[in-house]
Amino acid sequence: MKLTEHTRLFTSLACSLVASAGLPLVAAAALAMTDSTASAQSSTSSDDAAQRKEKRDLLIKLSKPITLDVEDQPVEDIFKFISDVTGAEIEPIYLNEDFSSDGIDPQTEITIKVTEIPALVVLERVLARVQRSEGLGQEYTWQFSDYGTMECGPKSQLNRNQRIELYDVSDLLYLVPDFDNAPEFDLQSAVQAAGGGGGGGGGGQS
Repeated sequence: MKLTEHTRLFTSLACSLVASAGLPLVAAAALAMTDSTASAQSSTSSDDAAQRKEKRDLLIKLSKPITLDVEDQPVEDIFKFISDVTGAEIEPIYLNEDFSSDGIDPQTEITIKVTEIPALVVLERVLARVQRSEGLGQEYTWQFSDYGTMECGPKSQLNRNQRIELYDVSDLLYLVPDFDNAPEFDLQSAVQAAGGGGGGGGGGQS
């Protein structure tokens, strides 16, 4: 992106970055899910501790509230703005130069106005607007990459970067024993025995 375009972006954006004492709900929930997953799969997941830390750090960066007010701005500039103010590395999947594959057109213009909203939520709203504008008939979303960045674009393209992970779940399996030698119990005999044992009449009269 040319320097003049980058300058034009920051002059046209009414933006501010607000420090927060705690994480917004969206990031807190994502972090809780990441931590719980990491704990459950710590011995079997292909993600090592460094990769999990990179993902957690990325979520923390994108939890920062930002204010964004733009009109008919190229989405390429908006992605660059979110990345600059949060420090998160965002990798949009753009169309190839020959426009032969699915991807985001960097020159698609959108209008958006948000105030002190977590950057991750802003990113999702930007993707939703681009999706409606380009009308490719598929969902635009985001996912973690294998090297601590966030990819975003059409789901069909993101799915190409997915990987299959196998986990050992033997510790979670439990075979219920089949007890075939249980003692027999005659309910009718037990009831009769209980009835025969009762009694205790009154004393005779003289």
